[in-house]
Amino acid sequence: MAEKACSVKRAFVPPMLCVIGVYSESGNVRDIVVMLAFGGLGFLMRKCGFEPAAMVLAFVLGRMTEESIRQSMSRESFEILLTRPLATTFLALAFAVMVVPLVLPSVKRALRTVPLETTQG
Repeated sequence: MAEKACSVKRAFVPPMLCVIGVYSESGNVRDIVVMLAFGGLGFLMRKCGFEPAAMVLAFVLGRMTEESIRQSMSRESFEILLTRPLATTFLALAFAVMVVPLVLPSVKRALRTVPLETTQG
């Protein structure tokens, strides 16, 4: 038995330990499927050039952020996001992060078509 365990390729050891750890934690096969799905998602993200750290950060901070927004919205209306300076700044930054990549290519294209004025003197 020990000989067979030692003859396993090293590339298979970490995934096997992950499967054993997930199953031993809950005893549920569905958790293994979830682990494999997120492992596949991480693999695809890495192949496509996405940073997995951003996804982990979103998972960790997403729930806390959502709960905080829900709590503030239950006490006040939506205008709290526009009347508080810090909230307005973050809202504007979030809007800029979404809009700038969409607008930037057309701005660059427009700047390339404008002829440069030459001064003759």
